[in-house]
Amino acid sequence: MPVGKTVKQKSKKVSEANSISSSLNISESVRKGWEIMAVLVISFPPSKNFEAYLSNVIDAGTRQKELQVDIIARHCAGKLTRISKSGPRGKTPTTVEIERAMVLAYMVTVKLNLAIRRLHFTRLFLVNLFRKLCVFNELNSLN
Repeated sequence: MPVGKTVKQKSKKVSEANSISSSLNISESVRKGWEIMAVLVISFPPSKNFEAYLSNVIDAGTRQKELQVDIIARHCAGKLTRISKSGPRGKTPTTVEIERAMVLAYMVTVKLNLAIRRLHFTRLFLVNLFRKLCVFNELNSLN
């Protein structure tokens, strides 16, 4: 009897674990991971042994187009280069600085998206204007 009960308990635990893991949002985890990376690269320079590895990880992120990781990774790459040259900060970052670093990476993303949308809108506007001018020129040439 205890054996059957143990199997039921284990299967219940497995099903609970599966439901928890299926409810995890992977994109949310990736976003939070890159937010942490943005905070770390403004706060602490990597050791010389770790710098090449970290640079490769960030470089790989610049090629990852989904979830706009490439934009945030480029931001992190610039910050990594800067802190690697300047060295460690003299003090621990404040809570405000940490929050700002987390938001700043996504502000860059939002600004870039707005710029891309503006360019797309401008392109559509110019294409439509060109078409209207072509139609207008055709009508004038017929008269």
